[in-house]
Amino acid sequence: MRKVPRAHGFAWEFRSYYTDTNGQRKLKVQTFDAAIYKTERDVCNWVEAQLASLNANTLAGRAVVAFGQIIDRYLTFILIPPS
Repeated sequence: MRKVPRAHGFAWEFRSYYTDTNGQRKLKVQTFDAAIYKTERDVCNWVEAQLASLNANTLAGRAVVAFGQIIDRYLTFILIPPS
């Protein structure tokens, strides 16, 4: 997120990357009018849903595991080692 000067004030610019159908990484730039979105927080509130969907398609977004699941797996291997 960054503030970009314009002829009559400024605008907010949000940049993100996505992977197209050919597997190539592409830049997506969205601009938001500062007359409507007065603060960076206003833009962030609008973009939050987009960020969640972008992050869901990453390895970190798919690798959500509860700490208890890790402990259970660890204890299983300690108590009953694989043969």
